[in-house]
Amino acid sequence: MTKSIFKSIAKGILIGTLLFLVPHIILSFLIFFLLFRLFMGRKIRQCKSDYRNAFMDKIRQMSDEEYTQFKNKQHCHC
Repeated sequence: MTKSIFKSIAKGILIGTLLFLVPHIILSFLIFFLLFRLFMGRKIRQCKSDYRNAFMDKIRQMSDEEYTQFKNKQHCHC
């Protein structure tokens, strides 16, 4: 009898704790990932666009073989 009462009390405490903490945890992760995407995404997009724009004139003057070699070596090290 006392075991079943303690089990139901423990389950109630666990469920109450989870219902209280889960929204805070989810909100914290959401804010973290949004800030990460905001700051790092801008850097990654800017790096890629700068890299592509820097070689436009050079790419127009390349032959097909030079262009395939250039495409294979294309890496962005920002």
